[in-house]
Amino acid sequence: KTRWLRLGRLSHFSVLLALLGILLYFQHVRPIKEIIVTRDDELTLLKFTVAMEAEGESMAGKRGVAWVIMNRVRKFKHSISDVCLTRWQFSAWNTDSPTRVRLDTISEKVMDDSHLAATDAYNSFGKDPTNGATHYLNPELTKKLNGGRLPTWVATLSKVATIGKHEFYK
Repeated sequence: KTRWLRLGRLSHFSVLLALLGILLYFQHVRPIKEIIVTRDDELTLLKFTVAMEAEGESMAGKRGVAWVIMNRVRKFKHSISDVCLTRWQFSAWNTDSPTRVRLDTISEKVMDDSHLAATDAYNSFGKDPTNGATHYLNPELTKKLNGGRLPTWVATLSKVATIGKHEFYK
């Protein structure tokens, strides 16, 4: 047996750190377009983003977040990793995010639901519940964290859906 097989189950956070480390290393060594990121890597990152961004939301809410990410991927012709990890785009990936540190404590149920939502959006299964949205936020939480204000981008877009606590915009 190889040493890798004896490691047992790696934590979500360990897998994420390894994936991010590879992406960041190669981003500095050679242009990012030369990195080979597999479909499984992209789906894992999509799943983790959905889990952290919509942990307390229903399945419909998780699907909404996954569809927003995939709508950006398709509209801007970027990879999932480029969309999810771009600075200030998804608060769960911000350096000061307490959610990112808790990745390993997110329940199996939330991870399973997030995986299903990610797979559905990735493969365009069903109708987009966000009506093509490329942005979303939880207005109550955002105002609480932002001194009672919403981000300026909200005024430049049209609200197209509300799912759970999230409002979706395009």
